[in-house]
Amino acid sequence: MRKPCIGSVFTFITMGLQAITAIVYFQCYYGFISNGYGAFDMPAMLFLIAGAALNLLLVLWKKATVAPFVSGLCSFLAVLFYIYGIYMYISVMIAGIDATWNVTFFVVSGLFVMTLLVNIVNIFLKQESSPQEPKC
Repeated sequence: MRKPCIGSVFTFITMGLQAITAIVYFQCYYGFISNGYGAFDMPAMLFLIAGAALNLLLVLWKKATVAPFVSGLCSFLAVLFYIYGIYMYISVMIAGIDATWNVTFFVVSGLFVMTLLVNIVNIFLKQESSPQEPKC
């Protein structure tokens, strides 16, 4: 039985992590207008979903070597849009206007950072073996 390369395993992990992060982000912050900071940013969630979907399509189309780059770019853009969306909340918290740090912020921020880091690691892993080399 052929053992898959570690990069292909990480590719599926990044797909799942992007989907989980998008779901948790949507559940935690959609409609989070009670504090008036507008912490939800739709493009961040859309980039996470697009990254997972494109990752899956590229793996199905046998373009697994390109999938980590596309997934990493989508995760990076999602993190940037997340920072853009959460900026007002963070500035209010740091300034001390409202000093109630929400646990949701730390959970979602951790998921975004973890998703980005796993994607960066995945870019440097071997995705598939060449015909001359032995199988991974």
